[in-house]
Amino acid sequence: MADRSQGRGVCLLYRTTLAPQLVGVELQPRQGGVPPALLVLLALQALLMLQALLALQALLALQALLALQALLALQALLALQALLALQALLALQALLALQALLALQALLVLLALQALLALQALLALQALLALQALLALQALLALQALLALQALLVLLAQKALLVLQALLVLQQAEEL
Repeated sequence: MADRSQGRGVCLLYRTTLAPQLVGVELQPRQGGVPPALLVLLALQALLMLQALLALQALLALQALLALQALLALQALLALQALLALQALLALQALLALQALLALQALLVLLALQALLALQALLALQALLALQALLALQALLALQALLALQALLVLLAQKALLVLQALLVLQQAEEL
């Protein structure tokens, strides 16, 4: 199909430019001249070569354009992949940082809770020891008071016994 359109172009070019010049021209060469048919043939060959050159240039330009488009598409794809990889990396780093922060917060809460429990246990132990000491002191004071009371009672009993003995001695002396 391309050959037909090129052929039509050649015929059109021949009819519009070369044919009017060839009207009335002899087909025999003049002395030392170039035959008109050879001129037509050379002109047609030059035209075909020009068309082939233009077609080749158009093809090369198209190939260059397609290669450039492919290169640009590849560059865009690589840039997009790099951007997505960077976004994924940043998201992963943020997630890891958040997880580390949450783990640290949980650890701090746990340590604070342990410290609070240890403090409560220490305070409870101190209160228990203080209570035990108070009870022991109260028991000691009660025992001392009881012993003092017993000593007083013994002393009073001894005095009473002495008084009773003295009364008995007086009574016996009165009876004599």
